[in-house]
Amino acid sequence: MKYTFIIIGFFITQFSIAQAIEHSVIDQKIKAFFDDFHQKDSTKLKTYFDKTATLQSVIKTKEGSTRMVDESISKFINSIGSIPDSIHFEERIFKATITLEKGLAHAFVPYQFYVNNKLSHCGVNSFIFALVEDQWLISNIIDTRTRDECDNLSH
Repeated sequence: MKYTFIIIGFFITQFSIAQAIEHSVIDQKIKAFFDDFHQKDSTKLKTYFDKTATLQSVIKTKEGSTRMVDESISKFINSIGSIPDSIHFEERIFKATITLEKGLAHAFVPYQFYVNNKLSHCGVNSFIFALVEDQWLISNIIDTRTRDECDNLSH
């Protein structure tokens, strides 16, 4: 009987280690994505996305209503690559909350966005990753954008 508990404990430990490794892979993938994003490297940015990936934003209009905006991944990548060198931008990300289950990962990542060192807006990024042919690829990014409450983000 005690060997049964030892074997069960071994498998639980192995599962926990595997989960921690995958969690770290997702966390590093997000950090690398933002490094390439800040470098305006459109070639590298393409490698993070599944070919069917989507990009969405939840925004508040000037009138105060909330709406959803869709953007194509290729348009997003091309727009990042075409930003002039005279414009510096930085999306400062904070600790990601990552959950994993059976080839699917969700990362909830608060951020503050700066243009030429001035706070532009803040919000949260929600990344959905799918394990496709042994590679974690972004399936969807949905973000929020606001100018309100940018000092209250979880660091």
